[in-house]
This record gives sequence, C-alpha cells and structure tokens, in this order.
Amino acid sequence: MTSFRGKAGPLLDGFPSLHTIESSNQYVLSHLRRVPLPSLSTAHVRNEDFLEWEFMWIFLDSNFLLTCGGNIKTLTIVGTVVESRARTVAEALRTCMRLKELVMDAIDLFRLLSGFRGFDELLHPQVTQLGLTNNALNTLPSENNFHATLIPNLRARFPTLEVLRWLGDVDRGLSRSDTQGGSDLLGSAADTSQVHTSEIRIENRDGEKLELDWLLVR
Repeated sequence: MTSFRGKAGPLLDGFPSLHTIESSNQYVLSHLRRVPLPSLSTAHVRNEDFLEWEFMWIFLDSNFLLTCGGNIKTLTIVGTVVESRARTVAEALRTCMRLKELVMDAIDLFRLLSGFRGFDELLHPQVTQLGLTNNALNTLPSENNFHATLIPNLRARFPTLEVLRWLGDVDRGLSRSDTQGGSDLLGSAADTSQVHTSEIRIENRDGEKLELDWLLVR
C-alpha cells in the first residue's frame, strides 16, 4: 500500500503486489475496486450466512469484477448469486477472461443455470475447474434431478471444464437408482444420454476420485 487518506480523498493509491483477496465483508471489495490491483489473481468472496442480496452489489453495482477481474485466475463466489439477476452475474464473470478455477455453492450454480433456460450461451469459456460447496440454508427444489442433469449442464455451460471438485458430503454406498427422481434441476442444456461423466473428473477436496452418485445434495 502506498498511501491512505481520509474520506475527502482516495482511500488507497494502489496495491501493486497484492495477488490474493479473501473476504466475507461486502464493503472491502467496494473500496478495493477504486485502486490499481495489477497483480490480483485470486479472489475469495464468501457470503457465509447466504443473505441473498447482501453481496450482489459487489459484482453488479460496485463493478468490482469489471474493474479488477482482468487478471483473476481463481475466484470464489459462495453464497452470492440471486436468481433474478443471475444473467447479470454471469456477464460479470465473463469479464474475468483469464479465469480457470471457480468455486460456488450448489445453490449458486442452480440459480446461474436457471437464468439461462432457453438460451444457448456459455457461462464461461475457459474455466477448467469448478468447486461446489453445499452449505446453503435454502435447499434445492424438491423436484430436482441433480445427478442426471449436472454433468450435461456443466459441459454445455463450461465447455473446457476438466474437474468438478465436490466440497460437500458424500455417501459412497449410493447408486444411481438411489439418486434418481424428479424432472430437471438445472434446465436441461444438453441431452443426458450424450454426455458421460468420464468427460469431467469428479473429486473431493483431497483430489480423490468420486462417483457422481455419491454426491449428497441438500
């Protein structure tokens, strides 16, 4: 940090060497968007209480990603997506043209994909690794068919995705017959019969391979 000033002037002149931001405070990123962050490559934002509207303006109103996202390669946005503005969030994500690793909650993913029903668009063309937590207080719709639609939708919206890292609970005793049910959780973006789970490796936080059927979803 090169300087700090009062409210009458700029808060900061810059963090030329800052490469990582981690915050659960919505005000931090609002201030940082005003200063040069040429080395920023990693940003972790966690709305741990999943208060739906609290963090939305970080991406939409404060334009943090538009201003600072150009060099970000790893981004966490757990608990930040509100369904009614999901398409706008997706547009903000696409400003991070170097993004490779994205982490969000399952409810964030559901809302993003629901916002694209009927649209043949990518969520991000370059993400190779997606991490999913499953901590939201709001459960996914009861009519879901999560296990049948997850991989086809990820392949359709993230065409270069190689790894799905599941950060939620697992049950290694489950099989597909136990997890089938309902119609379509994520808005079928692709024919499930044409996409195989082998195209995307599913693993836990330690890198151990998981089967799709083992993922426990709220």
